[in-house]
Amino acid sequence: MTEKMAEAIANSKAQKLLLPLTLSKVEVIGVQPEPLPHQVEKLVNRLKELMEVKTDV
Repeated sequence: MTEKMAEAIANSKAQKLLLPLTLSKVEVIGVQPEPLPHQVEKLVNRLKELMEVKTDV
């Protein structure tokens, strides 16, 4: 990801969902380590929830 891409995403008004991937020497405090497929499943479920909210309005 380039600096300009990151800046465009950060400046977007859209809601952002982050999928924390473990990188060496990087630790995200408060995030429980889970296999990637479990994280992706949670992400998909949350996207579905958000889509339901928007269609219910």
